[in-house]
Amino acid sequence: MLRRAPLHVFYDERVLDHDTGSGLFEAGPSELLAVPELHPENAERVRNMVAVLERGPLAPELTWRPGRLATTAELETVLDPGYVEAVRRT
Repeated sequence: MLRRAPLHVFYDERVLDHDTGSGLFEAGPSELLAVPELHPENAERVRNMVAVLERGPLAPELTWRPGRLATTAELETVLDPGYVEAVRRT
């Protein structure tokens, strides 16, 4: 029987501290909405994704690893360095 390598999940509970707010995310505020929506990356959704991974059919295939903050160099591999610096200043 062919044995697959485990899938590594890197996770850190600090992601739950990120307040993404609510509203309309592709544009500014809109009177068209009855209720502001939570951002897709809200803490409840992250908790549910973690629960599904821990309890679901893939659970035996997963190896959990501690997450960590990205270094500036790592961020700049996917983001413009000017943007990284602007966020740092903010």
